[in-house]
Amino acid sequence: MKVFTFPYLPQRTRSGLIYFRPFALVYLQGVDRRWHPFPFYVDAGADVTLLREVDCQLLGYELKAGKLQWMGGVCAGLICTFVHQVTLRLGTEVFTCPVAFAEKADVPRLLGRAGVFNRFQVCYDDAQRVTRFILPEGP
Repeated sequence: MKVFTFPYLPQRTRSGLIYFRPFALVYLQGVDRRWHPFPFYVDAGADVTLLREVDCQLLGYELKAGKLQWMGGVCAGLICTFVHQVTLRLGTEVFTCPVAFAEKADVPRLLGRAGVFNRFQVCYDDAQRVTRFILPEGP
């Protein structure tokens, strides 16, 4: 069994309080096949992984070549996203999953369930302030 562990990331709120949030550093492969690191909040409530338009440009994808999908819950109202199939590397595991790139610039980077949570057992350990991605053995 492989386990990839990431420490929670401290985040200061507007009121000055500090909260520790589940975090993972995941590498995404660009059109040029180069790997780019991205910090993500790990969000079991997010249906799909979410990035920003500027991230789409960095990776070399044409934003509107993706499948149009309206998303809610991230901020007030619906946001326009375009979903692409992107190759990710989490720990030593390389796989492809859907990634939604938002036209709106101020969305958080979220690592969502589709393509990730069906591959790994994801464990939020608030006591230790770590997120564990557990890759079960076998088929």
